[in-house]
Amino acid sequence: MNMTRECKSIKRLDIWRSLKDVFLLRGGFNILHKINRETEETVLPEVLSLPGLGTISIKSLSRAPINMSFLLKSALIFLVLSNLLNVIAVATIGWGKVTGKIERWQGLWEYCDYTGIKNTKSDCFYNGNRPWSEVQAGYFWATQWTVALGSAAMVISLLILILRMFVEAFKNKMSKALWISLCFAGDLLLVVGVVSFGVNFPDYYFQELHYSYGLCCIAMTMGVFAGIFGLVDNFDVTR
Repeated sequence: MNMTRECKSIKRLDIWRSLKDVFLLRGGFNILHKINRETEETVLPEVLSLPGLGTISIKSLSRAPINMSFLLKSALIFLVLSNLLNVIAVATIGWGKVTGKIERWQGLWEYCDYTGIKNTKSDCFYNGNRPWSEVQAGYFWATQWTVALGSAAMVISLLILILRMFVEAFKNKMSKALWISLCFAGDLLLVVGVVSFGVNFPDYYFQELHYSYGLCCIAMTMGVFAGIFGLVDNFDVTR
């Protein structure tokens, strides 16, 4: 009987080791676990160790959003919405609308011409840094770069804030200052791009700023609020 129990125990351990090797992809994630020898039942891992990032508490995955302050929750929501709207704004062609013999929709990366003739397809062209003439190339190039860099800063800011919620290695003052700084830096770059485009958009056509431009302005405003909420939360002495 004892030998039978020992054999069963060994088989269970062998199966567990095999499953562990498969799940960890042979060292991809080092999961710290323990086995209750008295009941011979496997206890779920409590901590995930990520190489180069530190550890993630399994309990913190569910408790992190609850433990966040109201200001930090607000900052997270505004930052997520800001990034979503900004991605839509950057990817679409509604920055400006020009009407004349043809209708032109101008985006940061391409523009499309519509003739207005029924059953006629629109023609879209990649504009690089020249929307329709060499005269506007300077301001348009500046708009492209500032909006692109600002968008990247906002995305990185959001990623750092999310990592702060779950990864122990990121729960420090440096990461807190970093995500707030990147948020404001991204907003500043977006302001430069938006103002540059709005001021210099050709005024010798019948033109108007349109939906993509408006979405970028809204995203920029939400980013400012996210940074302010994070900054106020950083100096909240009541917690």
